[in-house]
Amino acid sequence: MGRIVSWLRTGVRPDHTLLMVCEGALLAARAGLLDGYACSTHHASCRSLAEVAPRAKVLDNRLFVEDRKRLSSAGVTAGIDLMLHGVAGGCGPAVAVAVARTLVVYIRRGPSDPQLSP
Repeated sequence: MGRIVSWLRTGVRPDHTLLMVCEGALLAARAGLLDGYACSTHHASCRSLAEVAPRAKVLDNRLFVEDRKRLSSAGVTAGIDLMLHGVAGGCGPAVAVAVARTLVVYIRRGPSDPQLSP
């Protein structure tokens, strides 16, 4: 883990877009890459993320969070939601729908949807 954190610390510059899935946010936090950013991770790890990144705003019960060039998701399936959100933003909604159809997933979940199903 130390080598990955070192690589992130030296390789990710402020102008880079960093997309984190699930506990990947903890690695980014250890590298100091979430200071001053809102972020999220899997609901079982939000407390750990807040401890590792006290200068980040950890939002629990969010599928994904986009804060400038830092995008984080709650888990693997929420990472798909985040990716579709990015595709829609960069390539347009029609492309995101086509990708969702190819993946056989719905494109309905957004960043403010809760992690835990009611």
